This record gives sequence, structure tokens and C-alpha cells, in this order.
Amino acid sequence: MFVADQLRQIDLFRDLNDDDFAAVFANLRRVHYPRGALLFRKGDPGDRLYLIQRGQVRIFVPDPQSGEEITITHYGPGQVFGELSPLDAQPRSAGASATEALDVWELHGADFLPLLRARPQIGLAMLQSLAWRLRHTTRTLEAHTPDRFEVGPIDRGEAFRRPAPEGLRSVFEKLERPSPPEEGQG
Repeated sequence: MFVADQLRQIDLFRDLNDDDFAAVFANLRRVHYPRGALLFRKGDPGDRLYLIQRGQVRIFVPDPQSGEEITITHYGPGQVFGELSPLDAQPRSAGASATEALDVWELHGADFLPLLRARPQIGLAMLQSLAWRLRHTTRTLEAHTPDRFEVGPIDRGEAFRRPAPEGLRSVFEKLERPSPPEEGQG
């Protein structure tokens, strides 16, 4: 069972017991994409997640001002991508294209969500994977802040800062708004 042994090395499956792994494996479908293939664009409906067996995928978003593609990251063998949309039923948050011939295992959301409900260990593995992604995204944003975002010394005030691009202003405004207190807290 060579393929199962390879898939067992993927972070998402590494800590699963044999029964949980077998349940996931039974729902996977192997798909090949040639180099340059577009798997999905930002805003597309997302009905599956992908597990890379061989090859590399580029994750990107369009720049709201220039329309050019901004590469967020690359994923290779043993990594998972496209897992957000099947979880939250929202459109894709980024695009994905094959930077080289790509062999993936696809897991459709209609199969994945019942697995998460029936087998909580799979959900825990997914949370760990998502936490790693969030940390990676945070590090990427921090590394690109001088080039991509407007910065300035805090003690000099807003008058000394150049305005952020329009697309980022709404994000920053949402982050600056305090969250409403939860019910029962005051």
C-alpha cells in the first residue's frame, strides 16, 4: 500500500489512528494537473481540498490596484491546500496554479465534513494545519510590511504616515474596531 504510506506522511494524517486514516483514504480521488494548469481562482466556489503527492502549486491573489498576481506561497509534496472553502462554504480566498506537473489527492467537501463530525481527531489535525498556515501568513506579512504596507513611527502621529492603499484600509479599520462584548459579559 505504497500510496497510503506516502499519504501517511502528510501533516494532516501523521497523527491519525489507522481507522481515521482509512476513513479519509476511502474518500480520496487522485487527479493529475499539467504544469501551468489553473486549479482555481480567488472567488471561485470551493468544494474540495487538495493533498499534494508530487509537484508544486503556487498560491496567489490578484493585486487590487494593478490586477497582477501576488504569490503568497508555494506548496509541495506532503502539503495540503484549498482546505478553507470546504470548511466554511465561502468562495476561495486565493488562487492556485501548478508550477510543475502536479499529482494531488482531492477530498470533496461533501465527504470531508461528515468525516470531521464523525472523527474529531481529523478536525484536530486540520486545526493544527490551519494554525501553522496562519503563523506563516503572519510572518509573510511582517516580512513584507515595508514594501507592501504604509509604515511610520507611532510617536510621530498619523500626519507623518502615507495613507494605506484603499483595499487595505477597510481591513485595518475592521481590526481597529473593538469586538462587541459577548453575551453575559459586560
